Amino acid sequence: MSRFPLHTADRIRAAVDLADLVEPVAAALTAHSTTEGARAPVMVLPAVGHGEHHLSDLRTAAAGAVCALARPDASRATVLGTGRQAGLQARALALVRPVGHLHVWGRDHRRATALADRLGRELPHVDVTAVTDPERAVRRSDVVVTATAGTTPVLRGAWLRPGQHVTAVGADDPVKRELDADCLRRATRLLVDSRELALRYGDVYAALSRGEVTKDRIDGEIGAVLAGRTEGRRTPEDITLAKLIGIGPQDLAAAETALALLEAGAVRPRGKGTEEGSDDRPAALRD
Repeated sequence: MSRFPLHTADRIRAAVDLADLVEPVAAALTAHSTTEGARAPVMVLPAVGHGEHHLSDLRTAAAGAVCALARPDASRATVLGTGRQAGLQARALALVRPVGHLHVWGRDHRRATALADRLGRELPHVDVTAVTDPERAVRRSDVVVTATAGTTPVLRGAWLRPGQHVTAVGADDPVKRELDADCLRRATRLLVDSRELALRYGDVYAALSRGEVTKDRIDGEIGAVLAGRTEGRRTPEDITLAKLIGIGPQDLAAAETALALLEAGAVRPRGKGTEEGSDDRPAALRD
């Protein structure tokens, strides 16, 4: 590893874009669920140390893009959250699905409006609106993404309807929670990136620790679905729920991809893959 220079965060941002990581992250999820060796702890390579937060954010969004494949015809979406990850998840949705309408909600409506305005510029082919009523927005959506850092649920199972897909990415420790127990109960397919971690952190852990669900509520791992070993969506009426905590192999895949791009001298324009009419999705995800 010593042959690699310690790259700056600016160089990494210039070289690596969300679209670059979707396929590597999908492969990492698959390997985690099918190869015991992939379950060992993995550290991000020192060569990309200065950009590790940027890469971590991108790999989480890339995992969200993979999960959004659960709803092939998604055209309306809602993002609950206003931070950096909420914006990246919106870009991820637009990267892999024909989203034409996007609602953004946050506890602070001013921040929701600011994010919606920025996404409207970055995604000119998507009608992006900040909303004040999350229930109404969720009920009208095909895909719902939660990307918040709170400890109180922002998404309620009573709002869900048959056919929807939910990706939850914000609750990644024993304290945070985004989903109420009804979300977990109503999901006909509850899939996680890591069964072991989901039982220790985030929404599943929170519900489990309160006796609201049992361990067998988890239907399988996302990587096993990608590998064809576990069912994902079975019928158009299924409510699919993907709960992401974040796994080491994703970080390694992101770091290796970044190093390859940096060595090749790649430079990406800001907003790559968001121009109207372009199709910069990874080849394997194009329809």
